[in-house]
Amino acid sequence: MPEKLHTRYRYAKREDAGAIAELFATSWKNAYCGIIPYQQLNATIHRRDENWWKTALSKDRNPILMMVDDQIIGYATICKARDISSTHLSQHVGEITELYLDPDYQGVGFGRQLFSAAWSELKKSNLNELIVWALSDNNKACDFYENLGGQKFAKAHDQFGKTRLEKTAFKWRA
Repeated sequence: MPEKLHTRYRYAKREDAGAIAELFATSWKNAYCGIIPYQQLNATIHRRDENWWKTALSKDRNPILMMVDDQIIGYATICKARDISSTHLSQHVGEITELYLDPDYQGVGFGRQLFSAAWSELKKSNLNELIVWALSDNNKACDFYENLGGQKFAKAHDQFGKTRLEKTAFKWRA
């Protein structure tokens, strides 16, 4: 990697589907190998292919892309929090539902920048609290969110085939 890289952000377009699918696959293999059972991990990656992304990108909620030159190195998907009924949070809660960065660009501050860009976009919509869920066994992600000041506040579970995995919610206030 060059010494200093300049990043920019934009919302994803339909023509980004192939690059996002590739980034998703690489990121999921890196983040979840050994956590999510192999068969379910591969099925999810296969399901979220270029065609899936083309369909997803034609809807209202497009990911924020992090770019270096013309290369997509990360993305974050944001929205109003999907389910706050059991979290005891206000109605002004945003959620980062996905935040993935090319593994080649991890560990040098780009993840922190992408998180900040996503949080800034949510604040523009008067969402002054933020939640992010991470699989509890994904120590790298949990450490990342704790280092950003996230407070653990809830637990839940996701099902991957016959395997039930715990996830942890982190929260921030503006």
